[in-house]
Amino acid sequence: MANLPSKDELISKIMFLLNAPAQRIAMALNALPRNLAVTVSEAIKANKFGSGGAMRPSAAPAPEAASKFNF
Repeated sequence: MANLPSKDELISKIMFLLNAPAQRIAMALNALPRNLAVTVSEAIKANKFGSGGAMRPSAAPAPEAASKFNF
């Protein structure tokens, strides 16, 4: 009996065991957008998106096509 941990210590250990998986899931979910942001930032620095992401003049819609959709 003397070797057993106290009631508070046992409750603390059980709470830690219950909380650990949820904490790992939360950390993994938070890592996804962070890793995406880092990847996009590095791609921009390496100029992987061509001319800095600006739209090419030939890809711009014609003015008459844009005026068709005025509401």
